[in-house]
Amino acid sequence: MPEERKPLSPLFERLLTMGFAHLAPGAVTVLTTTSEEDQPCFELPSSWRAAQGAPWQELSVSATRLLAQGPLLLVPPWQRQTGTEGRAKRNATLFAYDEVLGACRPVNADSVLVVLTPAELWTSESPRAAQLRATLAEHWDTLAVLYGTGVIPQIHQSVIVAAAFLGARQASRPPMKIFRVPQTDEGISVEKDFEVLLQRGGGSTRYGYVASQGRPDSDGNRNALIPPNWLE
Repeated sequence: MPEERKPLSPLFERLLTMGFAHLAPGAVTVLTTTSEEDQPCFELPSSWRAAQGAPWQELSVSATRLLAQGPLLLVPPWQRQTGTEGRAKRNATLFAYDEVLGACRPVNADSVLVVLTPAELWTSESPRAAQLRATLAEHWDTLAVLYGTGVIPQIHQSVIVAAAFLGARQASRPPMKIFRVPQTDEGISVEKDFEVLLQRGGGSTRYGYVASQGRPDSDGNRNALIPPNWLE
């Protein structure tokens, strides 16, 4: 029997909703794969639309179709990929979401795609993660990244989850907003802090900061500007 779905952390859900309202107004669609194996699952807010896609290998195609209708939250599978022996030796793809995200493309200048992944995609200095960031940067600007722990019901409380807001690449890169969701009961003050950050073109707030984005260098690390120990 499938595990009963539970809602996201209420604070994380509200912050996601605020991010969508500021960066991509419109009805939000959530796309997941048909298989729930190693798939982050949660109950959707009532105002969001569910669009369960095909097998994970076809999620990028479904994402492109849905982006034509408005902002999209994509929840790709997190499982490791076994792949072929040659692929494993090259360390090219270790997670299913590598292929899914690497194939996603904006459909117009207003496209906004939000992806829910482990934080390591945005913080790791591994060649695999850096290459995926560089691939994404060829087509997308990173508008904002929310980091939080204990935000998805069935994911272990210690796992840092990232929600990255990606907008269709522009000639001039917009500033990137980085926000760490604290484990606190002061939800209203955290929401106000995030609201202030979303309005800023520079500087920092209590839980976040604004990073100017240059075009990423060859290893893609400029897509993940995280100060040492900032997520600890």
